[in-house]
Amino acid sequence: MNRKLIPYGTKLPVAFSSTELDEIRSCIMIGEEFGRHAVVDGNRFRLNLSLDDIEDLQGRRCRGKPYAQR
Repeated sequence: MNRKLIPYGTKLPVAFSSTELDEIRSCIMIGEEFGRHAVVDGNRFRLNLSLDDIEDLQGRRCRGKPYAQR
């Protein structure tokens, strides 16, 4: 696998389902504005996020809800 150098501030497309967006908004308390500027791509919503945005979202996910529910 070849690694790529992603310049700081580059926006990467990240796709979410409507269910995922709703979960992010309600469970992680990131706010209703998250995903407001998403582009509809088939049955998914595409957001352009920087690596900092992605890392922040992952950190909130870890604090907000356990990985596996039984």
